[in-house]
Amino acid sequence: MWYYKDGKLVSDPSPGNAGSHGARLPFQVTTREPQHPIMKGLPPVWMHASDELYATLRGPGENMTVLATAHSDPKNKGTDHDEPMLIVVKYGKGRVFPHPHGTRRNRPKLRWVYDHIQRGTEWAATGKVTQKVPAGFPTPDTVSYRVDIAATDPVFLNGTTVVYTRAGH
Repeated sequence: MWYYKDGKLVSDPSPGNAGSHGARLPFQVTTREPQHPIMKGLPPVWMHASDELYATLRGPGENMTVLATAHSDPKNKGTDHDEPMLIVVKYGKGRVFPHPHGTRRNRPKLRWVYDHIQRGTEWAATGKVTQKVPAGFPTPDTVSYRVDIAATDPVFLNGTTVVYTRAGH
């Protein structure tokens, strides 16, 4: 099992279940590797919309770098650990960019998720990222959506734009 504690990546080999999450709630994401090409220029912390925060992720962790984490709140059936949210793995000569997010329907429309998939894909293909951090990237207190993508979904909040704030969850 992998998580961050006191600013360091921890490997916990104790036996137990893998994969858990609490209710869908907004949470903050924290950058752990600001100099990595995918993360360069992004804010140190930003808000993620209501979603399942996956915890107790297990695996060998070989050649893995955790780029960002989110705190799994024990008040929401969480582990009280900072859980990996963005990960990269070197696999032989290849680069892998897994994205362990919840199942929220609106997730692909979130500004930061969409932008990270683009940045991660470019990094996996080339080893670098040329894309700039877009205007409207979420802040520590607000969530932002890609309105152009959300608009293609006829049931996405019936065309209503919603901004979550930390105080509002």
